Amino acid sequence: MDIESFNIDQKVTVQGKSSKGINRIKQHGNIWRVKQVVEGGYYPWVDEDSLMLESTKDGTTANWVTIKEDKHFSLV
Repeated sequence: MDIESFNIDQKVTVQGKSSKGINRIKQHGNIWRVKQVVEGGYYPWVDEDSLMLESTKDGTTANWVTIKEDKHFSLV
């Protein structure tokens, strides 16, 4: 997957990899909405191409997910 594959408001399925990711999925579901698409280096705290994802279950919880290799989540 690359950054061009994602659009704002697109729904994506997320799977937990670490205990933090698995717990987040249990709390907020596995379907998330793309809120922001950011290329690496655009913000100082974003080193790699990343997505800001918002939970569709509650509409307020959000997480940054690195597209290539996130340690807590994988995009399905």
